Amino acid sequence: MTHLPYIGFKWHLNQEGERMKTVHGKTQIFPYVIHRIYNRVPGQVIDYGVQLINAPIVWKETRGEGVKVAVLDTGVDIAHPDLAPNIKGGYNFLDRNDNYADNHGHGTHVTGIIAGTDNGVGVVGVAPRTDIYALKVLDENGEGSESHVIEAIDWAVDNRVQVLNLSFGSQKPNGKLRSVIEKATQAGIVFVAAAGNDATKTVSLDSIDYPARWSDLVITVAAVDRNIKRAPFSSQGPELYLAAPGVDILSTYPRNRYVRLSGTSMAAPHISGAVALILAAARKKSIPNVKPSDVRKVLVKNAIQLGDHNDYGYGFFRF
Repeated sequence: MTHLPYIGFKWHLNQEGERMKTVHGKTQIFPYVIHRIYNRVPGQVIDYGVQLINAPIVWKETRGEGVKVAVLDTGVDIAHPDLAPNIKGGYNFLDRNDNYADNHGHGTHVTGIIAGTDNGVGVVGVAPRTDIYALKVLDENGEGSESHVIEAIDWAVDNRVQVLNLSFGSQKPNGKLRSVIEKATQAGIVFVAAAGNDATKTVSLDSIDYPARWSDLVITVAAVDRNIKRAPFSSQGPELYLAAPGVDILSTYPRNRYVRLSGTSMAAPHISGAVALILAAARKKSIPNVKPSDVRKVLVKNAIQLGDHNDYGYGFFRF
C-alpha cells in the first residue's frame, strides 16, 4: 500500500449534525467525511479500493474503452489532468447550459473513482479509459431538484449512455423519478446508486434512501472499509445489492487536487466502473444486446458473501 504524505488540512464532518433535512422534491448528496486534501500525490497511486475489486486484472483485456458513463452529481473539474482525457461532454441542468464545472467537489471525486486516467500521475480509476459525461444536477451545496435528475436521465437515454452513477438520495420516493428510471432501464441503461449513510441514525435495518431503495431497478451499493467490513455509517436494509470500498477513498478533487473521502457515495462509483469494464469486455467479445439484468448476473456471480444481506447485499464485488 502506498502511504501518502499529509498535504493540506483535515476536516471531519459530523455524520449526524451535518445532514440537511430532506424536503420532498429535493435530492442531495449524502453526508461524508473529508479525511485529507492533497495538493499532489507522489507519482501515481492505484488506491486500495481499485485493487480490492481486482480491476487491474481486467485491464489486461479492457480499460472501459467505448463505454459511456454519466455521473449525475455536482459537475466535474474538466481541467483536472486525471480526468480531462476521459470527459466527453455533459450538461448543466441547473443553469441550462454547457458549463458543468464542479463548484462543490463531490462530483469530481466520484468521477475519479470511476475513470481516473492512467497517465503516470495522481490516481487511476476502476475503468481508466471509459467515456465520462458530467450531468450537473446538484449545486454548490450538494442539493438539487428531482426534476433536474429526471431531465438528466432523459438526456442519458437520448445520448445512448450505458451506465448512470447516482451518489445522492432522498428520504422520500418520487413516482415520476421511478418511472423515468424504469424507462431508462428498458432502454438498456444500468443504474448504480449509493445506499446512503443513515445507519447511525436508526436502530432498524431499514435506512436506505431513494432511489437506492428501488433495488429492482438500480444496483444498490453499501460501503465497506479496507478490511472489507461494513462501514458504521453505511445504510442497511433488504434492498442492498452489493458492497464496495467506501472508507478513506483517494480520488480527484477540484483545482487539480486529490482528497480522501468516506461514504457510500464513494462505494457506488467502484461498481459503476466495474460495470463499465464488464460492458467493454462484452463489446470486445462482440456479445450483443447485453441487458441490465445480464450485468446484474455477472456482478452477483463475482460477489463474495460476507454476512447478513441487510449489511452487505449479495456480498463484496471482486473480479
